[in-house]
Amino acid sequence: MLPTMLKEQLKRLLQERHFEAAAEQFLAAAKPSIRLQGCSEADPDRAPFSRLGGLPEMPASVEWPRSDTRPLSFLGQLALSEFRSFDAAPLLPERGRLYFFCDLEEFHDGWTHENTPWWRVIFVEDEAAPVSTVSPPEGLKPDVILSTLPVILRQELTLPAPRSIEMDRLPDLGENWEPYWDLQTELSSAWVSDSARHRVMGHPDAVQGCMQRTAQFISHQAYLPADVYSFYEHERAAELMPGAHDWVLLLQVDSDMRLSNSYFGDAGTLFFWIHRDDLAARRFEKVWFFMQCT
Repeated sequence: MLPTMLKEQLKRLLQERHFEAAAEQFLAAAKPSIRLQGCSEADPDRAPFSRLGGLPEMPASVEWPRSDTRPLSFLGQLALSEFRSFDAAPLLPERGRLYFFCDLEEFHDGWTHENTPWWRVIFVEDEAAPVSTVSPPEGLKPDVILSTLPVILRQELTLPAPRSIEMDRLPDLGENWEPYWDLQTELSSAWVSDSARHRVMGHPDAVQGCMQRTAQFISHQAYLPADVYSFYEHERAAELMPGAHDWVLLLQVDSDMRLSNSYFGDAGTLFFWIHRDDLAARRFEKVWFFMQCT
């Protein structure tokens, strides 16, 4: 259920942007999200454990993951108990810690095979397990070690990204794509005063097409043949396309000068997706990773 106050604000924005005729359909498609608003270490509202960048605080039994050639960069850590009061949290485990890593030297995304070593999400179920700050491993270049960004957890609402599969359930925007982009941009600052769009759950800020469709098909080894340009035309489309709606945005990390002096790609954004069934079973090794940029 959407938070009533945020729902009313979204409804007003839809009306102001002249989407009132389909406002109820857009409201039905909206998803609550947990925004990770950057703050200072001294901010009394900052999350005690969850943050982006810096060095991970992990149990001694957890090894820093690496690819075939080098250590992966640490992106952030989440204590799931800190998210329990949010409307977007029911799909997440009630407790446990998540650690996110990827290769910031060379981006690889969900087009590669499922057991790729280019990203990792580590789940530690016991939040009470002692942790300590882990030093960067040998071979990790200093310029791919992110600065520490403490965060405040904020509630927000998100609308489906243009070209995502979620738009299939909404009225055709026709010539109203640009107003819809503007609405999404306005939503990002409606409840959270931070230009960087870091979030857990909700809809993504996608700019290069639908990641859910790609993750659904490629995770089933259903690649696009050379002469096929859309998953809707794939020979397994009737079988696989409905499952694309079951992919969940686990984490979105935006380019942010507070994290790094260089952008992710060309002002890009990093996305971690997991299928709803894998999330329920805590199979975080099944996460898929994408980087999209303008």
